[in-house]
Amino acid sequence: MDLRRHKRYRVNRCYIRASWLDAHGNLHAANVKVRDISSGGLGIELPEPLPECAKIKLKSSLHGLDGTAVVRRCKLSGLHYIIGLEFEDIQWTPPPEPAPSLINLSDRTSRSPSSSAPSETTSARVPVTH
Repeated sequence: MDLRRHKRYRVNRCYIRASWLDAHGNLHAANVKVRDISSGGLGIELPEPLPECAKIKLKSSLHGLDGTAVVRRCKLSGLHYIIGLEFEDIQWTPPPEPAPSLINLSDRTSRSPSSSAPSETTSARVPVTH
């Protein structure tokens, strides 16, 4: 049973800029893959874990995204970590008719489009309002 407060959408081939401090206070910055998004937060993939309650800065001029999120969960999945983030000062509203790159994960009848290897040069347009 999914107890999320907001409808969640899978995002295909979307990367955003993220920066965070590690446990030793060292600054890290990378283009990270976005897995899903909702009006309350998003899921990303990172090569390293982040502690719960850590803050992460998110920025994407292409997607109009600029603000801070808080780590709510972190789980190892294969060679990377799935990080669940809750928006702190970002407000995102899904478009009235989501683009094909957004798949409603709340609708169990939705099917994922055939996937190809993601490329950092292709990304889904994820509208964000402040």
